[in-house]
Amino acid sequence: MTANNVTDKIISPLIPSQFPAFYRTDGPHFISFVQAYYQWLEQSANTSYVGSVTTESRSLMDYLDIDLTQDRFLKYFKDTYLADFPRNLTTDWRLLIKHALDFYENKGTEVSYELLFRILFNQDVQVNAPGKYMFRTSNATWKIPRYIEVTDSPYLSQLQGLLIKGTSGGTAVVESVSQKIVNKKTINIINISSLMGSFVYGDFIFCETIPEMTGSKVPIVIGSLSIITIENGGINFNVGDELTFSGVGSSGIARVAATTFENGKVSFNLVNGGYGFTTNAVIIIDNSGTGGVGASFKIGDITDSQIVRLNTDAISGMVDARMDLSTSGLLVDINNASGAFQNGELVSGTIPSCQVNMKTIYQPAGPIANGDILVNGSLGIANLSVYISDGSQLYISGNSLNINAVSAGITLTSNSDVVIEVEYVSPKANVFANGIVIGSGSNSSVLSVYRPDGADIGYYVPGMTITGNISGTTATVTKTTRLTDWGYFPEALGSINLESIIGDTLTTVVMNIGRIAYITAENPGTGYAAPPNVSIIEPLIYDLSIDDGTGGYWGYDAIVNASAGNANGIVTALTVIDSGYGYFPDEPLIFSNAQNSSAVYGRAIVHDCGVGKGYWLDTQGFLSDVMKLQDSYYYQAFSYEVQIEQMLSTYEDIVKDLVHPVGYKLFGTYAVNRSFENVGAELVYSVFSQPSQLMLTADDDVFTSDSTDLSADEEGLFQG
Repeated sequence: MTANNVTDKIISPLIPSQFPAFYRTDGPHFISFVQAYYQWLEQSANTSYVGSVTTESRSLMDYLDIDLTQDRFLKYFKDTYLADFPRNLTTDWRLLIKHALDFYENKGTEVSYELLFRILFNQDVQVNAPGKYMFRTSNATWKIPRYIEVTDSPYLSQLQGLLIKGTSGGTAVVESVSQKIVNKKTINIINISSLMGSFVYGDFIFCETIPEMTGSKVPIVIGSLSIITIENGGINFNVGDELTFSGVGSSGIARVAATTFENGKVSFNLVNGGYGFTTNAVIIIDNSGTGGVGASFKIGDITDSQIVRLNTDAISGMVDARMDLSTSGLLVDINNASGAFQNGELVSGTIPSCQVNMKTIYQPAGPIANGDILVNGSLGIANLSVYISDGSQLYISGNSLNINAVSAGITLTSNSDVVIEVEYVSPKANVFANGIVIGSGSNSSVLSVYRPDGADIGYYVPGMTITGNISGTTATVTKTTRLTDWGYFPEALGSINLESIIGDTLTTVVMNIGRIAYITAENPGTGYAAPPNVSIIEPLIYDLSIDDGTGGYWGYDAIVNASAGNANGIVTALTVIDSGYGYFPDEPLIFSNAQNSSAVYGRAIVHDCGVGKGYWLDTQGFLSDVMKLQDSYYYQAFSYEVQIEQMLSTYEDIVKDLVHPVGYKLFGTYAVNRSFENVGAELVYSVFSQPSQLMLTADDDVFTSDSTDLSADEEGLFQG
């Protein structure tokens, strides 16, 4: 039943049925009178209300429903549920009244302000708490990352977000899983939070959510650097100094926790960096007569550097060596033999040849090699055989017609598709060969030849036709191997002779030498009653005897002075603030920083979970252009600010009556963007009301309400 269904409110048609049957027989006029009376009551003209008397009386229960009540009754709902709201609001009062409970339940929250200002002004509001930007000592949040280094498991990637347990009783939630490569070793890292207890070296890790992670698939804790034992504390350190450390692992930072004072320590001072040194130069510290041991240092870096290449092989034994010994002989590979060569017969031949300087134009795989064949079809050049190739020069042989056709500027293509351009051709010459067959070293495809009389054996080159002077047998040379061996090159492989490229047989050392810039990783040692003698030598450079111009020689002219005595700042304890990754138990470590040339020497205890360097999650405890000092007025814990395109006076009373929390101070900021034309350019003005005055900004300029240089537009904006 609804108030709009008027027929439901009419009762006159029901009147006759309400009388007993004898009235309908004996008193029909009376029934008609009563019915007429109710019909009169049902006429709206007989009441000052919208409906008739009967309709109004029968609608009383409906008027209790905000959706069914008449507008004339809304004021009673307003007085009951929204007594403090202004009456002149242009809003949907029925909807507002229905949500009054929601409004009051959120009173004092930002939601209530958003709803109120949407009702009042149909505008969005921003509520700020100046207390958020108030400096508070020790109020920032400090976070120390924790992680576990573990062995591999196929289920590691599935652990994220799950609770894990260790056999020592530790539990934690897995934040993420990652890997790091440390010195070619893969380290699995489980980053954790909510740590209870600990995960120690050798623990097995389990997860109830992944029951199949058992047996060989269980990750095992390999531990992270937890504690450092000090073996030598260096000198001149201060409590709080942060030191990086190096070893098999990677990264890591320790902080000096305690220092002491001792006697018998050595300090080093670089007086002259000399020249000709590398960072791996030999450092000699002579402790004779000092009473101390253990003092040392390292070369930190070099400056004014240059690259030198040195051959380190001792070749003094070759001073009287013959370049080639005919008595050693040759092995000559042959084909197309017309018969068999006889033992002791002279086998000789000749072939035109030349030397070619060339430039490679195209090289699909490797360079031209010994035995390659060169051609140029357009010039009719064919069957040029390469018998020596060193990358920039070729020695080639062939018949006279082909050799004579080779000239500067032409291109040649090898059977391995290398294309070269000839830049220079030496005068053509005939190569002669005269060797005697050694039957015991020969067969049908290889001849062993030599000259027992020491005469020139000549050179058998590929493509040459050779003939035996007794048997008359002929054959074509395909390859030659010299048997002369220079045995003075320890790095050489196989026989070294005239066919070998010298650069391939010598041991070449490339060195970056320069002046010693500074020394580092100083170890002051112990027990020194007198300073040790210090010298630095770079043996290979010193052997060159290069005068440095001051009476010394490169590689042995650096000067480092040592002094022995009392020492302050000797580290006795270190705290790990970043465990790094991949360290081994009992691994030796060196600790240093850029402000101190001395170093601390210690050993790693790998036992517990790793820690990362801590960091602040916020800036609540730091003074800055954002964080402000408390003024107990605007910047305090119990103030808030409303930002809207209305002046504070237009809503202050309403806010305090409806949503303002008790004990808080209200501030209002008026902010609006308006545009004015100024010399053809549009400036955007923003107005902000502070507790004491108005401020206006236009681009980078700032004005206040008491400024004396305001334009007419700007004055109008303040007045508006």
